[in-house]
Amino acid sequence: ETELGACVQTTRPVGDHVWTRMVDLALPNVAHIPVPWVDANQEQFYTPAGVLRWCVPLNDTQNLFIGWRYFNSVNDPNGIGDPSRCGKDMVDFPGQERERSYASRQIEPGDYEAQVGQGPIAAHGAENLGTTDKGVIMLRRLLRRAIHELSAANIVRRPQPRATDGTIGTQSHDTIVRTPVNHENDEAYLADFAEIIRDAAIKTAAIGPHGTRSAVFEQRVREALVALGGR
Repeated sequence: ETELGACVQTTRPVGDHVWTRMVDLALPNVAHIPVPWVDANQEQFYTPAGVLRWCVPLNDTQNLFIGWRYFNSVNDPNGIGDPSRCGKDMVDFPGQERERSYASRQIEPGDYEAQVGQGPIAAHGAENLGTTDKGVIMLRRLLRRAIHELSAANIVRRPQPRATDGTIGTQSHDTIVRTPVNHENDEAYLADFAEIIRDAAIKTAAIGPHGTRSAVFEQRVREALVALGGR
């Protein structure tokens, strides 16, 4: 949970590297998302986001999505992104629209299937939430809070520009670090690694521009990993 909403973080081992990804949510309707593709075998620190998405409800069952794709050599050094495939009802990475066959969407569901598969209106009473649904529960609680704040006191939480360069710092990024030991089944290490990344991201949010923040972030992460034992 953050001042503006929430951050979603995933951390996984990839060979002799550990890859962590953070997605920033500014409630009630903005998501800042890392690039859809990264080279998980290439060390990198705080690779910036590739997508800004704004969702506006039109009525009880329909939403309007407005997206902004960032194309640059920092978040996509291999030039995989394709601006010609971005536009109305289209984007240059899979899983966001009903462009695939029903069979392929059943085998490998994407964001689209997770969103529309709940039905026009999700029936919470029919759900069986478990421990892996903590994020769902938290998001619903935060949305209720945002609605209450707006209706009761006309409060809208807004991001503040950084004093250093006037831009807005977010936590959305990919970081991949090479580790001397394979941590495939070391859940304790992966949890500590995720905390180090999260802490460094939060504490460097006020630093800009991106290149400066990335360098300070990398220094913090490397020092913390040494303190963790250099594993």
